[in-house]
Amino acid sequence: MSGPELAIGLCFATIAAAWALLAIKGVLDERQLGLTSAGALFFVGAEILATDSATGRAWINGFGYILLGVLAVAGLVGYVRTRYVGVLAVGVIALATVVPQAVIDYTNGALGAAGALLLIGLSIVGASLVGVRLRSTSRHPDRPDSGVEVPADL
Repeated sequence: MSGPELAIGLCFATIAAAWALLAIKGVLDERQLGLTSAGALFFVGAEILATDSATGRAWINGFGYILLGVLAVAGLVGYVRTRYVGVLAVGVIALATVVPQAVIDYTNGALGAAGALLLIGLSIVGASLVGVRLRSTSRHPDRPDSGVEVPADL
């Protein structure tokens, strides 16, 4: 990749971070949409950086993977704090993407197609388990535990 792709990836990530900050601060009316959109935009920017294949610039790939990891953690922690499913989806997708992509990239494809497919499947299952666990254990203070009343004699 040439210089414009690096600039584009950094611009996407910067705009997404600003967008998320505006959503958190309440400047944007639709907080959930703002956070989910910012996460998707940040994912695109970090992915552009992580897939930069210019020779002599391997640090850009590492920086892209770090940004994807930060996005995964931010999405999962953000879900626990906000209970927005879109934020959880961004975190799970980032987690399911960054792990196999980084391993395949840094091993130069030594795993082969079958090993890469297995790693991708395990990453998706692991990310899904984290998402389900977070969804089942976190309770937002403004919402009841469940919407169903269970009779005492059952």
